Amino acid sequence: MVHYTQVFLLGAAVLVEISIVMIVLSRLLKYRANRRANIGAGIFLTGVQAATLFVGTPTLAYGFLSIVLIGTTAIIVWYAWRWTNAEDPSQAEIQPASAGTLVAQPTP
Repeated sequence: MVHYTQVFLLGAAVLVEISIVMIVLSRLLKYRANRRANIGAGIFLTGVQAATLFVGTPTLAYGFLSIVLIGTTAIIVWYAWRWTNAEDPSQAEIQPASAGTLVAQPTP
């Protein structure tokens, strides 16, 4: 049985706040710091959530939400790992226009 002490509730609040703060930081940080923060926070939150599944017997709802959280944070890490710096011309990806895509043409 889990005892809901003040320290336990504070720890849970900090875990929730990490996800909230990452939304703001992803808009404020430069490429390199943003990438590192997303990878670090994603790995940490994935690990913590996976570990909590082995503490006691989780309810079906907790198991479901844990799987969703583990999946989404793992995807965030994967995307952040593959990010390229769009401002660095050496890392720019050249993608051809697909059918139906409007491409700006220079005017004469």
